[in-house]
Amino acid sequence: MTPELWQRLKPLFQAALEEREPDRAAFIEVACGDDLELKTHLKRLLDANQQSVDSRDAPLAHIHDLLDNSGAPSPELGVGGVGTVRSMIGQTISR
Repeated sequence: MTPELWQRLKPLFQAALEEREPDRAAFIEVACGDDLELKTHLKRLLDANQQSVDSRDAPLAHIHDLLDNSGAPSPELGVGGVGTVRSMIGQTISR
């Protein structure tokens, strides 16, 4: 994907997320018009977003759910195939 396509895609993706699920297909048709490449990428992004929301294997799908009351991330942000992502807020790294 080119940077230009990404710049066009970002606002459409955000706008599509604000649409109700039943209205998204019509939104995509109007927003993308005859641009098949844009339409394909937008649909893929929306599908991937939905899969990550539905999957408990996508630890960053709902990052706001991982925040404690102070707004700081919890010590463990997620676990994936190669390791665990942990918060370093308030910690220093020594060499």
